[in-house]
Parts: sequence; C-alpha cells; structure tokens
Amino acid sequence: MRVALHTKVRADRVDAYEAAHREVPAALTDAIRAAGATSWTIWRSGPDLFHLLECEDYAAGGSQAGLPVVWELP
Repeated sequence: MRVALHTKVRADRVDAYEAAHREVPAALTDAIRAAGATSWTIWRSGPDLFHLLECEDYAAGGSQAGLPVVWELP
C-alpha cells in the first residue's frame, strides 16, 4: 500500500534537515525496512515535506511497528 504524509520543517531547522539528509544512515534505512516499509521517498518544497511511503499495511501495524511519522532532529 502507499501512504502519503505531509510534514513541515521549522524555518530555523532547514539547514540541519538538509545536513541530516545528505546521507541517510544505514541503521535508519535498516530500521525503516524492518518496520515493514519497502520504500520511502521525501520531497521538500520550502518548509513542506511530502512523503510517499510504501509498506504492506500501515493502518494495521506500520505506525505501531516503528515507522516514523515525524523524525525530529535533536
């Protein structure tokens, strides 16, 4: 199934967001796949983030299995 999500980056965090997403850590990719996602694509337009997540069944367990809806930078 495909799930579309919309989130926003705070204006004061855009640089940190860009830096964090230059290379996605293998551990994060592994955790997302282990939680059931087969694909996760993010597009950014200004502060808006548009996500397309592909997984078996998000409603039945994706969000409870650890698929993040929002990833907050420290």
